[in-house]
Amino acid sequence: MKSTTKRNIAIGTTIAIIVAAVTTLLPGEPAPVGAFGAGNNWTLVFRDEFDGINVDLTKWTPNWLGSNVSITPPINTSELSCYAPANVMVSGGALVLTAKASTLGTACRTRSTTAAYSSGMVQSNGKYNTAYGYFEARIWNPAGIDHQSVWPAFWTDGQNWPTTGEIDIMECYGTDSSCSYHYHYSGGGPGGNSTVVGSTTGWHVYAAYWEPGRITWFYDGVKIASMTQGIVSAPHYIILNLGVIGNQVIIPSQMLVDYVRVWKIAAGTPVPTLSQTAIPPSKTPTATFIPSFTVTPSLAPPVATGTPSSTPTTIVNPSFTPISSTATPSITPTRTITPTPTYECLLFPVHAQRVCLP
Repeated sequence: MKSTTKRNIAIGTTIAIIVAAVTTLLPGEPAPVGAFGAGNNWTLVFRDEFDGINVDLTKWTPNWLGSNVSITPPINTSELSCYAPANVMVSGGALVLTAKASTLGTACRTRSTTAAYSSGMVQSNGKYNTAYGYFEARIWNPAGIDHQSVWPAFWTDGQNWPTTGEIDIMECYGTDSSCSYHYHYSGGGPGGNSTVVGSTTGWHVYAAYWEPGRITWFYDGVKIASMTQGIVSAPHYIILNLGVIGNQVIIPSQMLVDYVRVWKIAAGTPVPTLSQTAIPPSKTPTATFIPSFTVTPSLAPPVATGTPSSTPTTIVNPSFTPISSTATPSITPTRTITPTPTYECLLFPVHAQRVCLP
């Protein structure tokens, strides 16, 4: 997902690797969306359908590499919010990540100062880490101003960035034409854009198949790109987050996730042993963006597959009313923030994106 500073696990942290037993799909278990998914014999090794009433803390931690209750700084210097567990909830059969004005005071910080906004994320580090597989999520992204307001993302990351890799399955910046994918490794961060028609007005399925020597991206079951250079074998964890960026922040904003699923080919793919000590990066990465894959298919929204029947009775953050995952998001931004100070515009080399920071 991210462009400049990466915060990795502290030295000495022990990482638990969870590996599911290899079995074939059980009756009623889903396969990946699309022709590629239908044409293989899959094993479903990880899933969260978000059908309960709370975040499953055996699978997710609701912040950036903290404890289950920590308020943490964001992932890098271009983000304007902290990540708080109170901004993460399960409601209406979906995971709901909310960006809003912070009421947390100095407990909510960016990488350098007290944050004006708080937002939501979940990540599976230490609870589900794996190498290789088909990673898929069904997501409804928030609308915003291109590269100047919201930054929802679905991605995976290793323990020592960029050496152990990062797979950006989906990053969108508030518009249909701003959806992108990337693969970061020690040799660079190649990627490209793909227009997803209706990305902010309906559900879409974003996926990547990571196999030895290759990563292939699929949006709504359609292959959009493939890369073979520098593919790592180190285990990754899964991240879903709603970043806040730019100088035209729109709040509140919400990112909805219907499900997250991971499959492997039923024959099984060996999972490499993860080093028990994570190594933090020694300096700010200087990888150069390589626009190797620019693909702009127009993808029609998928047909909804059903509505969860359970209705939650409690939510993680009862002070905020979530959107139902079965209806069109209807929240109206309460205000548009246009900072008055002079902003410095920087070009972050990893994504070749222009971001204006105070």
